[in-house]
Amino acid sequence: AAILAIGSKFALRINNKHIFNPANFAIVAMILTTDAVWTTPGQWGTAVWFAAVLAGAGLFVTYRAARIDVPLIFLGVFAALLFMRAFWLGDPLTIPVLRLQNGALILFAFFMISDPKTTPDGSIARGLFAAGAAILTYILIWHLFIADGLFYSLAIMCVLRPALEWADPA
Repeated sequence: AAILAIGSKFALRINNKHIFNPANFAIVAMILTTDAVWTTPGQWGTAVWFAAVLAGAGLFVTYRAARIDVPLIFLGVFAALLFMRAFWLGDPLTIPVLRLQNGALILFAFFMISDPKTTPDGSIARGLFAAGAAILTYILIWHLFIADGLFYSLAIMCVLRPALEWADPA
């Protein structure tokens, strides 16, 4: 996985940007090619304090990288979809709140999807990239029951990124 991630940084490039987020590329490639790997969102826990610490560090990192809009849009759209689902099903609001406290989701939002080398440079394109990833994640997880939908959604959006950049060049 490490060789795939590092190798993709150098081999899979367009216009001096990575085609895929290197870590995400390795995760998706390993999941699709072998049954010896898996992801587990529960590994990072659901403690509010831990999610807050991760989000605080993530806010600092994404602000410094000029990509703070990406995780905020991603989490905002994903949260809206989770709350709409809860209202539709008549679930208590504690269910979507608990799902948003997931450490893996926070790590993904602030440290994977917001990578400056794999997100569009234009602000409108970045917003569409983040919102598209959130919508795809929701569909893959809650409608197609694909537990690794988070990672697949980012891979799909990375493939679509050149079209977004063409429509909104920075």
